[in-house]
Amino acid sequence: MGHYDVAIIGGGLTGLTASICLARAGLSVIVLDKANQLGGRAQSVNKKGVSLNLGVHAFYQDGAAEGILRELGVRPKGANPPASAGVMWNDRIYTLPTKPFQLIASKLFSFSEKMQLTRFMLKLGKIDPNRIERISLKEWAEREIRHPMLRHVIYSVSRANSFVPHPELRQYGSFKGHLAEKPSTSRGDGAG
Repeated sequence: MGHYDVAIIGGGLTGLTASICLARAGLSVIVLDKANQLGGRAQSVNKKGVSLNLGVHAFYQDGAAEGILRELGVRPKGANPPASAGVMWNDRIYTLPTKPFQLIASKLFSFSEKMQLTRFMLKLGKIDPNRIERISLKEWAEREIRHPMLRHVIYSVSRANSFVPHPELRQYGSFKGHLAEKPSTSRGDGAG
């Protein structure tokens, strides 16, 4: 192996973008990834004729990511994804409620879970981000959310918005804003 000015660990969108910018600045760069192909969680794989996304395939329109991609000559394609999501639980598919009336009508959660989720969402809006303790999302969820189903939903939202698959690795404070993000302001890549 030769000598390089910079070694990038991870061949996802961030690593690839950084490597291009550094190479354009005249540095020699090597990208190292544990997978046998680049792209990270911004890939789709085909399983028995069905395309499955390894991560969220959307980002915020007119944001920094889109600006950088355009600067690199990448023209994002796609459209705004629907502001709905599905959840599979115990081999059944449910609509993930995103509005109060959807939550009331949902068959995904029990009455007790609906009440706790409502209290959780109200409490979330009152949290001062400057006073959040330094604990993992998992530690916080285990302490604050008694229903396992609700914890799984929280972990899923966190994974989808951060690409961090393990809640014990995610800081609780960095998660708060992700629940308030509006999917309708993002653009899907059309990858299916």
